[in-house]
Amino acid sequence: VINAHSGIEVNTRRVFKEAEQAGIGRILVINKMDSDNIEFEALISNIQEIWGPRCVLLNVPLGSGEDFKGVASTLHVPDDTTGALVDPAEISESLVESIIEVDEEVMERYFEGKQPTDDELSRLIVRAVVEGTLVPIVCVSGTTDTGLDELLDALVMCTPSPAAVNRT
Repeated sequence: VINAHSGIEVNTRRVFKEAEQAGIGRILVINKMDSDNIEFEALISNIQEIWGPRCVLLNVPLGSGEDFKGVASTLHVPDDTTGALVDPAEISESLVESIIEVDEEVMERYFEGKQPTDDELSRLIVRAVVEGTLVPIVCVSGTTDTGLDELLDALVMCTPSPAAVNRT
């Protein structure tokens, strides 16, 4: 979890690194999007500078500070993205590419011009997170509960079933 106002902290870096060494998939949550003086694009650039381009927004905030009113998906871009801090359509392509990177056949068809189906994306997104080719970023405000439904949806969509995880 990253505080939208204060950015990436030392413990976040440590936990991210330890999870990577243990082979655990990660999801980044940017919380406190309702805080003042957020430099969202700089924060995303900093995340990608530290952990690479595999960190891709799964949703973008619609406003910030007291104007934070929700999030818009970058996977299934809605028609109305008024107030989006970043254009979700611009991020959609890099998100899809990060997802399909784990399947050579789907990736080959994609670069030939054929879009992956929703079923393929649903199947591959879990694998991409588990294999570490994708680290989804979601935006929320824990104080106002804005974006929490989307966070829960992201956890269901991007993570394996607990029954599918081998415990040692």
